[in-house]
Amino acid sequence: MLSVTRARVNLSGLWTFYQHTRQVLKDLPTQPGLLAHDVRLRRLGTHAWTYTLWLDYESLVEFRTGFTHTRAVMRASRTLEGADFWLYACPHDYLPSGWEAIDQVIAGTTACTPLPPRSSAYRPWTPAVAGTAGDDG
Repeated sequence: MLSVTRARVNLSGLWTFYQHTRQVLKDLPTQPGLLAHDVRLRRLGTHAWTYTLWLDYESLVEFRTGFTHTRAVMRASRTLEGADFWLYACPHDYLPSGWEAIDQVIAGTTACTPLPPRSSAYRPWTPAVAGTAGDDG
């Protein structure tokens, strides 16, 4: 299970956003079911891309609904101009890791499948909405 997030941060909220993001990143390696994760910053740090790769959907949900992530989202959301979320199912024989592989998933050139929303926080990837994780737009 691959989760990709793009956050567009207000300049005035950068410090707050990165403080909360840093706490989530510190907590991530302790999460059961986490296989890989990374952050990519763009445009003077006002665009942040993250991906997390999970063993299964349940592990992803456990992390997303946990205290550290929930608190960070609640507090950092006030610093955002907007955010986009995408979820993919990837076969166990293809587990993308690294931004080049994530860009291929987003481009639709891998065996990973975009999933419809399972909650209001996720929506399927739509190329008309945004480009690859290497893009800012």
